[in-house]
Amino acid sequence: DRCHFNGDGGSVHGWEPADWLRASFYEYADVHLRRIVPGERYRLNLVQRTGKRRILDAERIIALLEARFGNELVPTLSFTNCSLKCQIHLFSDYDIILAPHGAGETNMWFMRPHTVLIEAFPPYFYEGVYMNMAGILQLQYISVTTYNSTYFPRRLPRDFGDYIYSKGISFQKRRKLISMPIDPNKQSILNAVEEGIEYLNSYRFKREVFENRYFF
Repeated sequence: DRCHFNGDGGSVHGWEPADWLRASFYEYADVHLRRIVPGERYRLNLVQRTGKRRILDAERIIALLEARFGNELVPTLSFTNCSLKCQIHLFSDYDIILAPHGAGETNMWFMRPHTVLIEAFPPYFYEGVYMNMAGILQLQYISVTTYNSTYFPRRLPRDFGDYIYSKGISFQKRRKLISMPIDPNKQSILNAVEEGIEYLNSYRFKREVFENRYFF
């Protein structure tokens, strides 16, 4: 549930031990990575939680992604309540992972370097733990936030989110908001995925140049 060092996500001390640990997981699960094929559509997986802190209207998001990026992307929806080997294969096989904030994101250890993690936060909530982990694991990190007070519990006033931001105490009070459902603006999701695709295109081009020894 907590895979971090000093609360900042630094669970290892650099790329080399991170690569060693990832390789150990791949060997354990008998993972064989897909070869990068020019022109092949990228694969996105929306990893859903089963509790309160889940992404609302996930099926609608998948439909929007298919409509917007159908020529570039194959989006799917799944849950992480499966075996360790299943989770290793699930995260290693996709180019973009879209996931709600939570301990399940530690499965980013299984993602291939230079793939994309999009983290969706509850309303008015933010933490940098998984952003720092993504940097150590050589993943492209993108966050999606929301400022919708619709799902605040009754004990909190509707302006609580705006209040803690205006007073500069959002980090200290953020845990009061962690169990909220995640209902981000759909355009924010589309923008984040578009940014992820642009990153993957850039990396795919660099790999093609390197592997074919192109000279300009």
